Amino acid sequence: MDSTIEPQPVKAVMALRERMLSHLSQQLPVLMPSGSYQQFYGWAISDKNPLQDDWLQMIGLDQSLGMTFKLLNGVHSDPRVVSELLDTIPTLATYLLFETISDNMAFGGAPWATTSVTHQERSKALLLSFNNDMIARIDDPYTERELNQEWLSIASKLSGIDQSLSQGKQKPVIEAYLQAHPETMFEAIEYGCTDALIANLNSCAAMVAAMEDTAVFPLFKRTLRARYEGINRLLEDDVNGIDDLLAIGTNSILVITVLSYYSSHFAAFTDADLSSVLNSTLFERTMGNAAKLTRMLNDMGTPLLKDAEHRDAVFDDLHKLHAETGIDDVFRLISEGAKRHVALTRLQKDIDFGEFNIALHGLPEHRHDVTKALHLLQETLMYCGDVYEDAYTQLMIDIPNLTQQMGHTAYAEMALRFVLFHEKLYSNSFKQNDGEYAV
Repeated sequence: MDSTIEPQPVKAVMALRERMLSHLSQQLPVLMPSGSYQQFYGWAISDKNPLQDDWLQMIGLDQSLGMTFKLLNGVHSDPRVVSELLDTIPTLATYLLFETISDNMAFGGAPWATTSVTHQERSKALLLSFNNDMIARIDDPYTERELNQEWLSIASKLSGIDQSLSQGKQKPVIEAYLQAHPETMFEAIEYGCTDALIANLNSCAAMVAAMEDTAVFPLFKRTLRARYEGINRLLEDDVNGIDDLLAIGTNSILVITVLSYYSSHFAAFTDADLSSVLNSTLFERTMGNAAKLTRMLNDMGTPLLKDAEHRDAVFDDLHKLHAETGIDDVFRLISEGAKRHVALTRLQKDIDFGEFNIALHGLPEHRHDVTKALHLLQETLMYCGDVYEDAYTQLMIDIPNLTQQMGHTAYAEMALRFVLFHEKLYSNSFKQNDGEYAV
């Protein structure tokens, strides 16, 4: 199977972008409450915005569509099937777009964050109550229940600029909007997180409703629900060791949800019967290993997982850096070390933004015993490197079996492409445009 990922044709991706923006513009009044933030968002994604390209990069749209194009392009010899498959993108992509907002609400909530204890407690309370509302919408996408006032109140006081990877880059876009709409206050845009989170809930409900009559729906719904249940377990620190962390992380990264979504549509367009395959463990195991591999890549990055010799060299240098600088906090040391080693970029991102990370999970209690903490981290990465190799090997064993069972290469091809895309992506610094995107 040739799963080499070539650079996507610019024209094709731009056409996909226009299709997505048209869908998003039409759905925005349905998904998001009316008001200043909805008006700003609609303007920001339109060509009225002189900084449109910057905004679409900031919200992750271009990265998402680039990944999706690489995932789907050429998976079938009939271009009409591929075109029909591409037509299904907006419903899922809209949910993923707004899901980044709830992801951003976790910034500053991890135990190694430099934020105040009060901020961490508020972040936890927001996410727990929001996730429970999300689970309720997944269970019943047709009923708009009264939303939990706890997360609504907390979100209304959070700056969407501060709770973002792009931070200062958002300000020029907002200022450009205010020049054209001077009646709007800057704060009405900056503190629009509540409206964005409501759009996240509604876009998820729309996606679930669209999948309800498909053969893959039980798996789709279970894995989507498991994302929010898993995040809640992390927030409550209900974790039993590294294997449990890996399982929670695998469930919470949405890979199985995304792959089952496209697999279902591909089957419909090719008149394939998924029911017999779904009754076996092969389909879910293949997609599950793709999810496990992607989760580890997201948290640890490609070099630290796949290159043991390079990993050891990085840690030797971290010990030297500790001796040279006397930095007495392992998290500050890793961030400083990332200036010398791009291999540390995924750890650096989650340290700098206070996000949860599998590899960092056991370090806070040893943060000032730097030598011990570095040894613990290196052992975790060695273990995860072995898990990565085993999961990748199993994926490659299962791919021809799944292809035979499904009668087409597309399903296994999408799973492998997903992993290869993220291996390449997470080899780069998260500060680069081609180094940050995750589902």
